[in-house]
Amino acid sequence: MKKQEITIAQHQRLSDVLTEIPTNVILNKTITGCGATHSEIHAKRNSIIIEPNLPVIDGKCAKHPDIFGVKEGVTKEDIVAYLQSNPDCGYHKILTTPESFPKVRSALYDANLRMYDDWFLLFDECERTIQDAGFRGTITLPMDDFFRCRNKAMVSATPIVPSDPRFAEQKFRQLILSPSYDYKRPIKLIHTNNMVGWLATFINDSLEMELPCCIFVNSAELIYQLIKTLRIENRSKVFCSADSVKRLRTLGFDNAHTLLEELAKINFFTSRFYSAVDIDCATKVGVIMLSDPRFADYTMIDPLTEAVQIVGRFRNGVEDVAHIFYTDPCLTYKTQEQLAEELESCEEVYKTVSAIATTTARAQENKQEALRGMDYHRFMREDGQRNYFMWDNAYDDERIKLYYTDPLLLKTAYERTFCVEFYKYIYPDKECVRLIRPVQKIDSRDLFRGVVKQLEQYEDGLPIEYILATLTSQLHLMIDAYYALGKDKIEARGYRLDKFKEDLRENECQMLLSCDAMKEHIYSRLKVGETVSVKEVRSILTQAIDHFGIPYKKEVSSRLLKHFFKFEKRRTKHERLIRITHKI
Repeated sequence: MKKQEITIAQHQRLSDVLTEIPTNVILNKTITGCGATHSEIHAKRNSIIIEPNLPVIDGKCAKHPDIFGVKEGVTKEDIVAYLQSNPDCGYHKILTTPESFPKVRSALYDANLRMYDDWFLLFDECERTIQDAGFRGTITLPMDDFFRCRNKAMVSATPIVPSDPRFAEQKFRQLILSPSYDYKRPIKLIHTNNMVGWLATFINDSLEMELPCCIFVNSAELIYQLIKTLRIENRSKVFCSADSVKRLRTLGFDNAHTLLEELAKINFFTSRFYSAVDIDCATKVGVIMLSDPRFADYTMIDPLTEAVQIVGRFRNGVEDVAHIFYTDPCLTYKTQEQLAEELESCEEVYKTVSAIATTTARAQENKQEALRGMDYHRFMREDGQRNYFMWDNAYDDERIKLYYTDPLLLKTAYERTFCVEFYKYIYPDKECVRLIRPVQKIDSRDLFRGVVKQLEQYEDGLPIEYILATLTSQLHLMIDAYYALGKDKIEARGYRLDKFKEDLRENECQMLLSCDAMKEHIYSRLKVGETVSVKEVRSILTQAIDHFGIPYKKEVSSRLLKHFFKFEKRRTKHERLIRITHKI
């Protein structure tokens, strides 16, 4: 893809160096907050601007009353009514999320407007189409329509150039803003195994300077544990997704919000607020980022994109920026070449199955079910073509993992985007502040992923003393599932306990039925050499199951005796009998 640079001076806006965003470009703003979205809102043309999430739309609509924001509750008829109105600026400006875009397209069709020919389509913060694709496949919903538009562009201060061949086919180019001044902000990188202790230090520093403290960490569970450990419940707010708000409220923390409002002294943000959202404060703020792959992979913040976007959210600037992180040298990753080879191999198998000829509707249904069951299915589009955004997402995940295997690799990456002060503080475990774990359920799938990851690291034996000290009833079931089913089956079912509760219950029952206490109880009631009626055996087994509280939901059958004895079945004219021959 060809590149073109445009020089921009300090305090200049995008509109000072570019009359309007041209078509078929990926605009790399380089610096956040230079007014790319503002420029398109005021451009003399009808525009659809696709934003990564709702908080961005709410913020832009509050500042620009002429634009129309499409979000939950806005119907296609509402959009049509707006399209039939005459805005003060003379042009229609629609902001939408990727998920709501089909509603916009349908409204334009109903209003007899030619979107592909007459409208400009702008994808804002375009790196999210790649970085969010793995867990939010709907983010690329507008892409086919995007390529059908005559006038279109992508924009971000931290774009990732997509590999989709349609960009080359339509002769896209990179338009790069090149600042004529030193625009890199200073950042403190703290590599430490005492994340909680260092977070407390930075929070206290911000509060002493009477600055709001803004903490970015992509895990509602980790946020809750930090708040509880530091005992800052009454001074904190959390800004996150609706699902995370619900999870936090089930834990008893109510000061969680989906939309921006007045900041507290201490504020936590998840990735929902990493990009595009303008955070207006009366003063500068202290910014802290947290990443710990030991807790969860998704806490790893990318220094080239997410960190830049986080710092750029604050329109009145930042006083101090720090990233507190830990690395894991055992974190596995693949090079781009290794991953490409693996994905190409999977694609070959997928296409082979897809090409199998079927002669009946049932056979075709079975083939489609087999394709949907393949992990590679998520790397394909509905039209049977490769989903390049998913491939790019997989590459990007591995790139970020690599940084967190070695603190110097992360430092080197940060030096591309910030002026780095690097510190390393590794303490004996007994000197580290430990997180307070929540007792209540927060998100079983996230928890399950963490359990499986930890268990994989202990091939020579599970650290029972540690695990038992923190186990909840769910964790017991998860560990049972790991050993009973294995990681592959757990992954295939999306780490959702409800997908294999019956398997877990059966596994638990089998273990309880064969436990020593149960055996001793049965052996005290039945003896080798005895001949007993089936009815009596069932009665003894039922009483034992009730006595030990075994969650056996099926009808109690004499076949359960196989856990305790070898036996022979006999039948007389009047009843069925069992002769016990050996103990097990």
